[in-house]
Amino acid sequence: MEYQSKIKQLIKTSKKVILSCCLENGAIVAANPIKYEYPNSTPNYFYIWPADAAHVCIACDYLGLHKIPENFFEWFEKKAEGIEKGWVFQRYTVNGIAEGFMISELYSKHLQKILKKYQHPITMWGENGKYNGFKVQIQPDNYGYLLWALEEHSRYNPETSRKYGRIIKNIANGIVNLWSNKFGFKLLYHGRWEEKIGYPDIYLTHSLAMCYKGLNSAINLIGKKGRWEEIAEKMKELLLQSYNEKLEIYQAVFGPKYKRRKYEKLYSTLLKGRGFDSRFDSLVFSLIWPSKVLENNERTKKFIKKLVEKIKIFQYGLGRYPGDTYDGIFVNGSSNRMGGNAWPIIHFWASIVLYKLGEKEKAVKYFNWILKKIKNSSYLLPEQISYSGKSRGPNPLAWSHAMFILASKELGYL
Repeated sequence: MEYQSKIKQLIKTSKKVILSCCLENGAIVAANPIKYEYPNSTPNYFYIWPADAAHVCIACDYLGLHKIPENFFEWFEKKAEGIEKGWVFQRYTVNGIAEGFMISELYSKHLQKILKKYQHPITMWGENGKYNGFKVQIQPDNYGYLLWALEEHSRYNPETSRKYGRIIKNIANGIVNLWSNKFGFKLLYHGRWEEKIGYPDIYLTHSLAMCYKGLNSAINLIGKKGRWEEIAEKMKELLLQSYNEKLEIYQAVFGPKYKRRKYEKLYSTLLKGRGFDSRFDSLVFSLIWPSKVLENNERTKKFIKKLVEKIKIFQYGLGRYPGDTYDGIFVNGSSNRMGGNAWPIIHFWASIVLYKLGEKEKAVKYFNWILKKIKNSSYLLPEQISYSGKSRGPNPLAWSHAMFILASKELGYL
């Protein structure tokens, strides 16, 4: 195998990077900026994003580091602000305070009004309904990723359901509390990239897919409780409605209130790069893995082929979505947004999906593209990689290394 030695070295490096992001109190930060190699032209990622940490937990279980996910689950149950009431926030400080941000310059004046209309007192500053600023985003996929990580950990620790039963119930019930069978999530919410928004009758496919996955993980762990199964089935029913017969794709955004042109006008020109199309997003890989909403058939394969072509930003380089402007470079505290690069996360995600669909040759091609770009001297995986192989954004990024481990496991390299 062409990259066998590099894969072995990257596995070792990934283990070191992941361990450097696992703190003494159990928290798992997205990146560790105290490391010398961490670039000064990128924001501070010394925070806990639940989805990032969930991927790290699963990678650690694959690497035999089973104590790390257990420490994290205990940290989340005891430290994460609001978890006792079923809230899972955008991100947290290392001592558990809910943190977050709104990228307000991305949004039009009309969207600012929608933000206020569908927000909730716990997600905004202000009292007595007088909101005077945003506190934190709600990202429903965070709920699903945590429950998925708990289910994966149960394969290695049969005591998981008993030991973490309370947090499993709190997270799953948190999804229930956000949901209405009539119009979806009750609050305005954000997707994994913290840019696109959903609100009643506007659905983000990835958010639904991961909550569907999370509820099923909770059911598998501790059995049916309340409305878990009912809501999971409703979510799957809606997800299948995201299929666009004309384009032969499952859309990234859909719903009764979704009109493409009108929806895209909600964003400023800063987000809308050349070719921006809200219907396409790499996050929709989640319909195949890990949510398993779609079956392995010709329709699914045709859709994935179209999606991969749509998110290409240069030969074999895969970005987040068409027209992505975020480049990971910050100057004077602000993002340049001069144009997106390839994301190792997306490449490894694509390789897992393609492998599961039987497209093994293509899976290896996108997996190897990242290996080819990584310099032998560092073996560090950043958030983004330019066509020339230069790192962009946080470097190293725990999520990138975790996804490498997950893809290596799927492809049989681990």
